[in-house]
Amino acid sequence: MTAETHLKLSEFVQFEQDEEATDAVLVDTSSGEIFSCNASATDVVKEMVVGSSKSRLTQLLMERYSLDRSIADRDIQTLVEAMAARGFLAGCPEPAGHVE
Repeated sequence: MTAETHLKLSEFVQFEQDEEATDAVLVDTSSGEIFSCNASATDVVKEMVVGSSKSRLTQLLMERYSLDRSIADRDIQTLVEAMAARGFLAGCPEPAGHVE
């Protein structure tokens, strides 16, 4: 059995949440790029701040939003790919055009 990789935000990414604590944005302090999060993405990103596995994130969506595992898996994969493509996740290569 292999250990599952934990997803964590890049060191240059700040998590900022609105006063109602529903929506949030991620700000890449090295490039100024902003990634907007709806309520469910905000829930997932809160877990990523401390480092969480994909399976834990999937479980979170299943429990909180009463989703099927296949839908929750797909949603997590879509979010992770979008964040990784923009360099918002630790350990992911920077996207082309990323400014230091």
